[in-house]
Amino acid sequence: MMDSRFAVIVKITAQPERREQVAQAMSNVIAYAQQSPKTITYALFEDIEDADLLWGVHVYADREAFDVHRASDALDRTHRELKPCLARPFEVVKMSPLGGKGLPDQATPVTSCVRGDARFAVLVRIAAVQGKGREVARILTPVRDEAEREPGTLTYFLFADEKDSDVLWAFHVYADRQAFESHRTNAVLKQAQLEMKALLKHPYEVHKLAPVAGKGLPG
Repeated sequence: MMDSRFAVIVKITAQPERREQVAQAMSNVIAYAQQSPKTITYALFEDIEDADLLWGVHVYADREAFDVHRASDALDRTHRELKPCLARPFEVVKMSPLGGKGLPDQATPVTSCVRGDARFAVLVRIAAVQGKGREVARILTPVRDEAEREPGTLTYFLFADEKDSDVLWAFHVYADRQAFESHRTNAVLKQAQLEMKALLKHPYEVHKLAPVAGKGLPG
């Protein structure tokens, strides 16, 4: 059965020392998303290694739900509030789900992502050489299967970039940093990394994230 869900990653670059102001300004649109029945996941994260970066990970029931959110007054007000605080406009990546674990199928109004909780998230951008995106996704299938058996791996989902079929994004949420380290050293992942090496345009980008606010992440 085809997965109708539609996902977006948003890279938010604040002006120096204004990241906290940006995070606070996002509270209105997060509150709106909390009540949206077709917004499944709407989570905001701080980049652990870049003091000016925030990342949004959004999953909608379908593309129409994304369009409704994008046209909302709440988002329009937030954009206007944020404009003086941003170093550059939002960078938005639209994606189709390829599969994994830990993303809910439908929305829940419960706040499930708060600043200071122990969960640790990772976004990985994987750029394959031309025409090899599908093969890279296949190589990652055993890694996804292994993640299903890892109790500390709460979310492990793979997405295809809609603009470039040779770019994949992986979104992971771990119970804590130790669970991430455990996953990172497993033999299945190491084997996949060896098989992928010749198929990648350049080393994949890994962004380590801490939760700020939102909904739709397993606890």
